[in-house]
Amino acid sequence: MKTWYTLIQQLRRSIRTQRLEQTHALGFLPTTGVKLLILTLAWGCLLDPIPLARADEFDPFATPVAEPLVVLPQWGWHFLPEGLIYHPYLAGPKESRTSVELLKNDDFGWIYDSSIGGQWGFLRVGSDDPYSPTGVQFDLEASAQMRQTNLASLDLLTSDIRVGFPVSFGRNNHQTKLGVYFLRSHPTDRLIDRIPALRNEDFFQRQSLVLGHSRYFAERFRLYGEAGYAFKSTISKKWELQFGAEYAPVMPTSCFGAPFIAANAYLREEVDFGGTLTLQAGWAWRKKNGRLFRIGAQYANGMSNQFALHDRFEQQLGIGIWHDF
Repeated sequence: MKTWYTLIQQLRRSIRTQRLEQTHALGFLPTTGVKLLILTLAWGCLLDPIPLARADEFDPFATPVAEPLVVLPQWGWHFLPEGLIYHPYLAGPKESRTSVELLKNDDFGWIYDSSIGGQWGFLRVGSDDPYSPTGVQFDLEASAQMRQTNLASLDLLTSDIRVGFPVSFGRNNHQTKLGVYFLRSHPTDRLIDRIPALRNEDFFQRQSLVLGHSRYFAERFRLYGEAGYAFKSTISKKWELQFGAEYAPVMPTSCFGAPFIAANAYLREEVDFGGTLTLQAGWAWRKKNGRLFRIGAQYANGMSNQFALHDRFEQQLGIGIWHDF
């Protein structure tokens, strides 16, 4: 037993001697430094690991991830553009549009007030957005506005012919219009037979400069105001004013449409700024080209919007169909 014990002790001494020799030969760190290094590494492993970058971020041949594209309206010169920068007033009685209204009138009974025409842009310098464009646009507006007692037989009482050339400016939710228009009223012999005093009157005429401004306070809610000055007129005097509000769809609607409501006050100097108040409400559909189709009810109170009867009071109530450009 003593022999085995002695051999084991000698072997341990030999191993210990070899380790000390290796330590001195390599200049190994002291024991305290080794312990500090081990503790530091262990503590680092307990912390949250630093996220490693993906390999494709450093690969010069990796395909980059595509960013989402934002499609902006393209600015440029647009001939015959879709849509208008400055839209006609929905309840404006003398705006150029295509419409038919069946109304109950105190003087004439049931009448048809109809209009054939519209407003078209022929040049725009700006965006190609048909719903809310920005830039400068040159338009043409023209219409024949008629009153009939029988729609089928085209039994006309009066007609107003209007031609205009508006230039509109739009940015964000503000639009401004500067233009000129020419209007002439033509009473027919049938109307003169009913009202003989019209035989001695000249035709109502007006050649006017107009300046208007509108603002959208929300996507569908718009307020506007306009002033017109006649540089040449017959019967009509110099000034006319318009202002109003409307709520109607601006973007394309589904087949179910959307409600609209509109109010317009049209004041004229030749009737001491008495003018006409027009109210409309109903349902509307807007197409992708920006055009608006409406059907609804209308109430009008004030001086006649047919200028052959410019100084005669009328009260109207009925229904209408309107196609606005």
